[in-house]
Amino acid sequence: MANLTRTIPKRLDLPRSLNSQEDIIPYIHNLVESLNRQNSRISDALQGPVFTNVPFSASPYTIVLSTNTAFVGANANATTDFIANLPPALGTQLSIIVKKLDSNAHNIVVTASGTDTIDGSATYSLTTQYQFVRLIDSSQGVWLIY
Repeated sequence: MANLTRTIPKRLDLPRSLNSQEDIIPYIHNLVESLNRQNSRISDALQGPVFTNVPFSASPYTIVLSTNTAFVGANANATTDFIANLPPALGTQLSIIVKKLDSNAHNIVVTASGTDTIDGSATYSLTTQYQFVRLIDSSQGVWLIY
């Protein structure tokens, strides 16, 4: 958490390029949005994960991005791979955990949105019971495995 709080400025130093009210208002608006995102990350990190148990019949399932969401899927009666679609990566630094609970031969295939990547690939497969992956929305178009 120290990394999050270290980025919050102690005083407001306006760039020299801000010469008029038209320049300052968007700058202040962006600054307030940035601070709100930081506050949200800290608050959500303290609250812990929210678990969503998704039935196999929901495949393909699109994961909804919210901080520390843990997605738990698949089941013992699966007859094909379970497809879990990630939302677009926007660089929010939020995380998702995907976990395979069953022991059958079918995988959970985590699929990136559009041209997004998961550690450089379009998909990531969970193949064994209790295997999980934690994904971080690292930057525009990039999910990283943590």
